[in-house]
Amino acid sequence: MADILFNNLMPNPLRELNRDKDTLWHGKHTFMLGKAYGIFAESGRGKTTALSLISGIRKDYSGELIVQGQNTRKWSDSEWTNWRAQGISVVPQGLRLFKDLTALENIDFVTSRFKNSADINQIKMWAEHLEIDSLLHKKAAILSFGQRQRFALLRALSKPYRWLLLDEPFSHLDKANQKKVWELVVNDVQSKGAGLIITSLDADAKLIDLNMVKV
Repeated sequence: MADILFNNLMPNPLRELNRDKDTLWHGKHTFMLGKAYGIFAESGRGKTTALSLISGIRKDYSGELIVQGQNTRKWSDSEWTNWRAQGISVVPQGLRLFKDLTALENIDFVTSRFKNSADINQIKMWAEHLEIDSLLHKKAAILSFGQRQRFALLRALSKPYRWLLLDEPFSHLDKANQKKVWELVVNDVQSKGAGLIITSLDADAKLIDLNMVKV
């Protein structure tokens, strides 16, 4: 059984734009736990919207979003809260780091709220792999966007999840840093038996095999 199912799921703002029947927004599309999916398309086609629907941020759609066999239209606020706490972890385009906190404090803000989060030693190892360990105690405000992207990723990896949702996580990373990020993501996703959904404008950013989804 699919862990996530889009059943004729059509966001209201995209109804007139997406007339192509061979897309995510028509028919049934399944996302299976333990697999990786890539959503590559030009701007305005609904890549971010797809992740917002899965996380429950947007609910302006027709059709069905089925998660773990349940129609999420019937979910209570507490069920959505539990899904966000244990089911998903997200790196949004805007990153949503607190600029007046250090990079490590931004990560601690999340890990302190969830059981089974990564400990400080694990976080430091990840930061060293991404060559940003010397920046852990720097305030986010003074970091470059690419550095903040990598810390936002560490924050996402630090909490429990079934699905890791990455919204254009490579937009400010060169090829070398993309490779380091992929190594970290793949290892963590596989160790958790989790699923991965990534969006990008650039199909060339794909460094691992992905099930491609058209929007």
